[in-house]
Amino acid sequence: MHGTNGRGVHVVLNSLAEEKLQASLRCLARHGRFLEIGKYDLSNNTPLGMALFLKNVSFHGILLDAIFEEDNPEWIQVSELLTNGIKSGKCKQLLRYLFLRLAPYMARLYSIYLFNN
Repeated sequence: MHGTNGRGVHVVLNSLAEEKLQASLRCLARHGRFLEIGKYDLSNNTPLGMALFLKNVSFHGILLDAIFEEDNPEWIQVSELLTNGIKSGKCKQLLRYLFLRLAPYMARLYSIYLFNN
């Protein structure tokens, strides 16, 4: 929130769980979009708190592994979009230093999470 002068961010792509999920939710700006790609909280039916939606935000649970299932026609479309985006330069690798500059403690937590899972 410090990096946005308290406004929050428009989009959160989240794979963090439990209290880190709640911290990520608090980073959303009014009218923001929350994209949850982690399955832990979805599988455990972790409550979000309805007051969150007073900021007119949207929450999307995305099961990435479902996209990669055999014979899924959406996978072909996603693969083509990604391949074309990389070739054209529209899809670029996220720069790690931006993540570290904006939230060094989250980068540390994310590293711990990766090594423990």
